[in-house]
Amino acid sequence: MNGRTAGFVVVACAAVALAASAAPRPQAAAQPAAKAVEKWEYGSLSVASKRRLSWTSASEEVQGEDWAELGAQLKVKFKGGESVTQTRIAVLNHLGGQSWELVSHAIRSTEKTSSETYTFKRRVP
Repeated sequence: MNGRTAGFVVVACAAVALAASAAPRPQAAAQPAAKAVEKWEYGSLSVASKRRLSWTSASEEVQGEDWAELGAQLKVKFKGGESVTQTRIAVLNHLGGQSWELVSHAIRSTEKTSSETYTFKRRVP
């Protein structure tokens, strides 16, 4: 290799090294952000055998002798003239309107008594 060729090789190597150092380096793959843990609050609607109803959540507890009275305690807006079933549905719809989701419904009965428990949950903001 003559001096001229050796000089060209040195210049070429220097140009390659300079280009490689100026090229952007690949970034390490970003770690996905940790998923926030969802928080829930729970509520319970109980119907006793003597038709005593109660709604209980962490922030309130109300009771009524029937669905209409419980609905009035919960400030449900009734149209008037609803059947017992329509009144019950209006109460359940009212809870749904407050973001409560029904997650279970249990019926317990013996020869003398029966009770129902509706369990609800909603996301905590």
